Amino acid sequence: MVNADELIPRAAIDRFFSKKLTGTQLLRSLAVYRGWQVPARLENMVPVYTEFDLGNNVTHFFLFSDKDAYLECKKNIGGDILGDYFVGNVSGYSAFDTIKDTVDIVNINPYSPQEIHYTREQLHRLKTWAGIVKTEMALETVHSSMRGYATLRNFDKYWFIMEDEQFVVLAPDGRGRKLAALFTAEDALDLFMERNPKPNRRAIPISGEALFKAIRKMPLEGMVFNCCGPTKPRFFPLAFAAEISDKG
Repeated sequence: MVNADELIPRAAIDRFFSKKLTGTQLLRSLAVYRGWQVPARLENMVPVYTEFDLGNNVTHFFLFSDKDAYLECKKNIGGDILGDYFVGNVSGYSAFDTIKDTVDIVNINPYSPQEIHYTREQLHRLKTWAGIVKTEMALETVHSSMRGYATLRNFDKYWFIMEDEQFVVLAPDGRGRKLAALFTAEDALDLFMERNPKPNRRAIPISGEALFKAIRKMPLEGMVFNCCGPTKPRFFPLAFAAEISDKG
């Protein structure tokens, strides 16, 4: 299985168009990519991302995966409209986070054969993926950096799985430990369900605040986030739940 984290946007979009990548996997790929180029203007020497009205009072936000995509768009709509200044090496999640509610369409590689767009009704999905990626980054670094507790506690949509025999489904563990299987996103949840099929299981969304408050009281030895991928699984002892609750 292809890891969406490792696909550059052009490859991810191609695979999406050929139905080899789901919409969720595509969004992960776009959100984690760190090479976006975003048209901008300088206001008091501070770069501000540019929004475009190309007619009909429709506001566009452009994202380019590489300089060739930027130049292709510039050739089609003209340098006077697009401008000559852009911010490079922008992460997808940070770009998604800055998109204003007034934007009608987010255009990715506009005027390119690989163009894809998200409408205003879909903007919440981009914002959601910004939060997912920031949360997964915090899980990677929280112990080494001693930062990110608030990010983990305030994340609004983790997932766990309920089944008849026990409240929280356990992650596979070669040492026989009782580790809650927790997930940051639906693609991670889907991978677990595919690899561990069993009837009478239900996926339950839960906020970080509620999750860590509840799990610290359960008869468990710890928890594993995204135990089947697509990110690297992250193990934490049960005491971590108390840390998050107390330091968040």
